[in-house]
Amino acid sequence: MTRDLRIHAILIIAIFVASDSYGQNQQKNRLDEKRENERVQKAEKDVSEARRELSDSQKRLKEKLRAVESSIDAVRKAGLANSQLETEIEKELGVSLGIPDALAKVAERRKKLMDASLPVLEQLRSTTEWKTVFQEAETAKQKMETLEEDAELEDSLRDARLQELRKITALPEQLESEAIGDSSSCQPLQAELSSAIRELEDLRRKVSRERVESDPRFKKSLTQLEKARKEMAKEKNELVELRKKVSRAIQRVTEAQAGLSKARAADAMDPNINKGKNTKDNKDKDNKDKDNKDKDKGNNKGK
Repeated sequence: MTRDLRIHAILIIAIFVASDSYGQNQQKNRLDEKRENERVQKAEKDVSEARRELSDSQKRLKEKLRAVESSIDAVRKAGLANSQLETEIEKELGVSLGIPDALAKVAERRKKLMDASLPVLEQLRSTTEWKTVFQEAETAKQKMETLEEDAELEDSLRDARLQELRKITALPEQLESEAIGDSSSCQPLQAELSSAIRELEDLRRKVSRERVESDPRFKKSLTQLEKARKEMAKEKNELVELRKKVSRAIQRVTEAQAGLSKARAADAMDPNINKGKNTKDNKDKDNKDKDNKDKDKGNNKGK
């Protein structure tokens, strides 16, 4: 073989080896790119699932809050019915004691006081002070709803804030009671009503509690009240667990979002082919995901 032919053969072999090496690198790059894309896709799926779980949990939390309110109202109604029935039974048992007449006396004096208080309340409600307090009470009620839905807040802190807000919601009624108590036209009627109530309570104490509590109607009413209380306790316990679930869902969204950002950053920094467009797309998606994350937190704080 001549010298020129040997050189030509060497060049052909070198080109073949270089071509083969280039092909292997290209294949490796494609495999790396595929793995990176799969990591990003999995991270995006994790974020999507986490957000869906959070949305479902927040929806169930709102439903449970309504269920708790319903159970509280059921206890209130059952308690009122029990109290009214107790009074009716005492009325039947205390005819000889004069309880029916005492009840009628209390009702009559209460009506007189209510009639006399109407102009007093009308004047009070026209003042700037009462309007301001009333508006503050309405705002406090809205804040209470927001606090109830905030799953990230510790129970002790939520209870403390709710207690303060309840005081604010009670201010309009307190002002009304004070206005009636300070009214010269209402004071005598209020004293007469208080006196009639004391007389009635004295008579009621003379009625045998054993006879009242052994009445089948009272037993049935008391059973219904206890049932309503147990249902309320169950709903409240489930509410506590749902708040924990929402809190965990929020944490999962945060972690999934961090994982997605990390996967996109790693994908963008890799020197594989076709990175320019992916880098821009990832930045756009990161910005969008950040907006969604802020929205998720906003939904939890109060819808």
